[in-house]
Amino acid sequence: MKRILFLTFCLSITTLSFSQENLRKNVDFMNKISKSSLSVETNFIWSDDFSNPSTWIIDHDKSKCDLDWEIGTDLSCEGIHPIETIASPTYENGYAMIDSDEYGGETAKAEVEDSWFTTADSINLSDYANVVIQFETWYQSFTSEKCFLVTSTNNKDWPQLDPDFDANSDPNVYEVFPGISGDARENVGANPTTYKINISESAGNQEKIWIRFHWTGTYGYAWFIDDVAIIEQPKNDIILHSAWMTNGSVVEYGRIPVSQLSDTLILGGVVSNFGVDTQEDVSLNVSVRNENDTEVLSNTATLTELKNDSIVLFTLPTASNLSVGSYNLKATASSKLDKDSINSNNSYNRNFEITDELYSVDGIGVYKEETMSLSSMGSNSFIEDQDGLIMMVFYEIREETQVSGIEIGITPDTEPGATVYPFILDGEARLEVEVYEDRVSQNMEDNIVQQWNIDAGKMWLPLPETTLSPGVYYACVELFSEYGANHISIYDDKTVIQPDGVSNIYSPEDDRIYTNGNAFAIRLGLNNYVALEENPQEFFSIFPNPSSGIFNLNSAKPFSKVEIINALGQVVSIKTSAGMQNETIDLSDQKSGIYLARISNDETQFTQRIVIK
Repeated sequence: MKRILFLTFCLSITTLSFSQENLRKNVDFMNKISKSSLSVETNFIWSDDFSNPSTWIIDHDKSKCDLDWEIGTDLSCEGIHPIETIASPTYENGYAMIDSDEYGGETAKAEVEDSWFTTADSINLSDYANVVIQFETWYQSFTSEKCFLVTSTNNKDWPQLDPDFDANSDPNVYEVFPGISGDARENVGANPTTYKINISESAGNQEKIWIRFHWTGTYGYAWFIDDVAIIEQPKNDIILHSAWMTNGSVVEYGRIPVSQLSDTLILGGVVSNFGVDTQEDVSLNVSVRNENDTEVLSNTATLTELKNDSIVLFTLPTASNLSVGSYNLKATASSKLDKDSINSNNSYNRNFEITDELYSVDGIGVYKEETMSLSSMGSNSFIEDQDGLIMMVFYEIREETQVSGIEIGITPDTEPGATVYPFILDGEARLEVEVYEDRVSQNMEDNIVQQWNIDAGKMWLPLPETTLSPGVYYACVELFSEYGANHISIYDDKTVIQPDGVSNIYSPEDDRIYTNGNAFAIRLGLNNYVALEENPQEFFSIFPNPSSGIFNLNSAKPFSKVEIINALGQVVSIKTSAGMQNETIDLSDQKSGIYLARISNDETQFTQRIVIK
């Protein structure tokens, strides 16, 4: 049984409308399982990359359903609510998928799905007492399904499983997602995520072991698996599951206005001992460095002893001295016996900004591009051609502040002509649908999406001058697409997992609120903040557009940097030089598709969309 240890150096975290149990929803305090999104092992006892489907036996309970797993290449969800295909390192040579959404169909079948796949041959672990199975996975939960990993020494004593089965009642059964399954629209956080499960209790020193992945439930989304391996559990293995810096609440903001900074920031992290041996002097160090790589904040906590399969939550209140600028948060975990903080599962870092006036939960444009995980939601995400959908994001105001408007980050598939109405709700009103008309501030003028907004990837929505008292608020936008004629889609930043209730959707179709998103790109502009309002085409032109990859860029104003950004938000080309106005951009080495060209100087920046044929 896993021992759970909460070591809190300070529990004065302001949870606002969130419960203490939801302190960090990306940390699973669970039995039998440890999750590590970055650790990669090469000393495999056994492995399978799904390049040969015959190494697995696919089956299902024929008395319950006709749903089977699939193993192969080019598999994708085909239902009405598909999730993205697993992006594992070896997905091109094959992976496993079960598509419950397609099976349920538009009629939402009520059958209890009961489907699995099992290793065709046994695995010899007789020389290994402590063993771990690891695999790449991508999974999104609905409400009534469970995912299990099961072991057997004879390939006969497989238990009957259903969504109510308690994995703790059988040493051969491991629930894979106990902190996620049953929570509608939750996912593992990153696509893919590497999961590790300690199967020593059921499989250690066994001459013959069969492994089974088992799905059971009623009409869920999908579950993907790839690159399964069994490794020997290390003697010493300290894992840093997550780390954070908050402003005193449970939300991790990508941008915090300096006026909203508290005097004390909360640094913290969750560390586990996934090794065989008890670890001594387990420590977590969290530091913050500025743009010059100078350390400006630092704190360390140490635990004398952490037993095998135990987990500890460190909370480190730290005096704040941050000013406007860009910062990097870095956390490292180690112990007396496991000092390798360079190991990818011992360290974590992310960027954040202290701004003059822009407040955002999302970190688009702040986080390192190689770490970004983005999706989107909008007017056609919930119910096709639905108008009046409301998207909202949580913000805490710490001192009396004026708000000037809302900025939204919109995706390239947004269509000109969509209309957006911004407003602000008091935090207490979020769950009270009937008071949605009682708004703190709103702008009911037609804010119509223009093509240059789409090219820039954002839109500024002004509000009447409004003073917000200290408290909790939701920045909201109501979306109208003329019943599908002009859809609008807003980015959802999944890079840093946020607690439930930070990003929500109100559906007028069924008059309900859903905690659907992670970090919608719906930002608060405080005081005199005004986002880019000018049409960039008035200031610079790109031709020919589309082209085969060679573009000419002319600007009415000198600029010092030009960046080319692909559809994933990655900068694929950058050029810097003072006083540029007429430049040739060679992108002939890039794939066909839609890109953004962004020019900037010390005062401003403009963005346009370009297309490579």
